Amino acid sequence: MPNTLRRGIGAVCRVKKRFLKPSRLVDECRHASFVNQDLIFNLLIVGRELKKVNGRDQMCILFRHDAFQNNEILYVTERYAVVVTEGPVDQLFTSEGNAAVSSSTNNVSSTNLNDVEDNHDPDIPDEVWNLQHEEDVSNEDIQRVRSMGFEVDDDNDPAPENIPAANTGITNPAGSNVDTNRNTGSEAQEPTLGPGQAWMENMPFCQRKASVEGMPSFTDHEPSINCNKPISDHSFLELFLLFFGMNLVEMILTATNQKLPDRTKSISLGEFIRFLGIRLAMCSCNGYTVDDFWQKRDPDAFHNPPFYFGNVMSNNRFHVISDALSFTTLQPPEFRDKFWKVRQMISMWNENMKKIFNAGWVTCLDESMCIWYNRWTCPGWMFVPRKPHPFGNEYHTMACGLCTIIFVVLLVEGKDRPVELDVGNSYSAMGKTVALLLTMCESIFQSGRVVVLDSGFCVLQGIVELYKKGVFAAAYIKKRRFWPKYVKGDDIDKFMKDDVVGTTRVHYGILDRIKYYIFNLKEPDYTSKIMSTYGSLSIDENDEKTSRRLQDGTNKLFYYVEVFRNHFRYRHVVDDHNNFRHSNPSIEGSWLTHSWECRQFQYVVATSEVNVWLALRYWVWKDDSPDQLTLLDFRRELAHQMVYNSFIMTPEESTNNVASCVTPSPKRKRQKTTRYYLRGSHELETAPPHAKSFSTDGKW
Repeated sequence: MPNTLRRGIGAVCRVKKRFLKPSRLVDECRHASFVNQDLIFNLLIVGRELKKVNGRDQMCILFRHDAFQNNEILYVTERYAVVVTEGPVDQLFTSEGNAAVSSSTNNVSSTNLNDVEDNHDPDIPDEVWNLQHEEDVSNEDIQRVRSMGFEVDDDNDPAPENIPAANTGITNPAGSNVDTNRNTGSEAQEPTLGPGQAWMENMPFCQRKASVEGMPSFTDHEPSINCNKPISDHSFLELFLLFFGMNLVEMILTATNQKLPDRTKSISLGEFIRFLGIRLAMCSCNGYTVDDFWQKRDPDAFHNPPFYFGNVMSNNRFHVISDALSFTTLQPPEFRDKFWKVRQMISMWNENMKKIFNAGWVTCLDESMCIWYNRWTCPGWMFVPRKPHPFGNEYHTMACGLCTIIFVVLLVEGKDRPVELDVGNSYSAMGKTVALLLTMCESIFQSGRVVVLDSGFCVLQGIVELYKKGVFAAAYIKKRRFWPKYVKGDDIDKFMKDDVVGTTRVHYGILDRIKYYIFNLKEPDYTSKIMSTYGSLSIDENDEKTSRRLQDGTNKLFYYVEVFRNHFRYRHVVDDHNNFRHSNPSIEGSWLTHSWECRQFQYVVATSEVNVWLALRYWVWKDDSPDQLTLLDFRRELAHQMVYNSFIMTPEESTNNVASCVTPSPKRKRQKTTRYYLRGSHELETAPPHAKSFSTDGKW
């Protein structure tokens, strides 16, 4: 009997769970009304909207449910929504295609897993999309983007710890820190400094290199890798597995095998490495679809892709592995966690890098971007206007300043981070930025290394806490609406206004009985400032002089002091790594996917690939070495070693594998067979109206 109750806003429905979208949201729900249930009841209609389902536009009913505390929107194709209780008569839907939607659904995230993320997301307005091509995004543009509901990481936002409380007297939001009681009759009058601060006439030595205040002395040291043989004796594949982590490979292999369809042959370690090699080879050339690499070869070589993989893996097997890729063996937590499917992978990668890599004496902490254009299918989605690729997930990353290898990554979760994860975290009480600094630097505690920070991490308490952990930090000081806490920036600018360009002054302060320094360098139009727990005013005349263009057109040459030299020399190493990773053809740009978890996997793979290439460039290849490869040539050779890896190839097969990816073997007559991959148990169901067939992936 057909359903006679009419649909409308305020009606209560029941829907079969397998039809309810977004699938990820439904699958992760641990509420009793969703777990092990075939039918979902008490779904409240809040609107109707045209959405893309199964590749075509279909009219969908939008729901809310009490199981979701954040009022997430669920939806289903209209014909599957069965009304149990009819809503108000004046809220019934009309027969037209697009009915009015309740105002309560405005700006609510609804997930469409069928959107192709590599295209312009229609949910991103053109005025936001076009901002990625602007060299300088104005504050008005940033505020407009935020008003649309987008998460923005703006370079001008102050750290939470630097926002002054009312009437603290620390700083003035207008930027004026001038003490009205001081004598202003002389331009040379010393400025009013922060509490406990004083100018230093001279600072001949660095406390990092001298044993002072109970801290041992530290020397500059080179980076190293913990392995059982010289780096030059490793193959490219061995180095990749070393940097990526065999434990991580085995975890992903286990998780993927658990997700394979029933009666499907398990994936072996060698086959999985071969699959990755095929993917890397595909990512070394653009303009081809996946199936092109298995197509019949054209006699005209100009019409063929550069590789043919029919000899090493069937097209069907490749797609089975691709569909089953999974990146965690853990069960979902009891609380709502949008990142649980990738959290284990990122954690294991960091643990492996901590085990096998020792950074040099100087490191850099900065941000990286993982590209993803659809904000609805991306937890922690961020718009970072200062980055060349501003849309997607932001990662805090730490790299060695000498070899540029990234050894710590931390996904920025933003508002999507579960509050349950911060319970019992000893760092959380210290403030957001302080907790981030301590978390990122855990692997280098008590090592005496230097961390170069940009102005976004310039929080005095964080720098002092790092010093307590045996890490020396130096952060560039910038006015982000407010000067950092205890920094009288405007007074210092006025005091050094008439100094000669290149003049460096320093004053110190004490916080928690730890001495810190603020170095000030006179520039032609302003004063650069760095907050640090190390450094001196001495110069090294063996260094190259730097220059500044003066207003009269002449150049002023001078030497940097140690803190400024380190900052300008190593502040870009993370950006350099990002440029290598995003260089065309990039892994993230060539490996198209609908899965957000797979994109995070691509980020980890691409980071590991660039790390291996940088390691070879630092320890093995010299500037004039004929063996030095470009990143693209290195990827192709790495892919070749992965496809013909020793875990799956016999010695006899390995000797004759050079051309087998280029020329297919002679065709063999093959018996025609049909395979059906069925997920789960059999279930008898009634076909919906107008259905013609039932596909192997469980859809009519």
